[in-house]
Amino acid sequence: GGGESKDYDGKGEDQEQQNSSNPDSRVTNYYSINSEHSACQNSTKSMSNFEYRRILLEVFFIQWCSFFFLGSFETVLTPVTQRAFAWGPLRNSIVFAVISASLII
Repeated sequence: GGGESKDYDGKGEDQEQQNSSNPDSRVTNYYSINSEHSACQNSTKSMSNFEYRRILLEVFFIQWCSFFFLGSFETVLTPVTQRAFAWGPLRNSIVFAVISASLII
């Protein structure tokens, strides 16, 4: 054995007591950690504006594609159902209402 116990970082009890009794070292460590954290936040803030714009453009593109598909579907479905099933505007409206209700549910 030995009279001195070791911590995980290899410091003895006497060194640990000296560090804990010195409040300046704890304050310095606190401010150095917070300054590193705030520097990290500042770098992410400058990138976030670009990221938000990119994500917003992606959402607009996906929304445009969805509306384009929906408009094309409505345009094509009406003549197809009229020719294939002899459906009129009322039955086509019912089909679109059922499709909308199934998408909402």
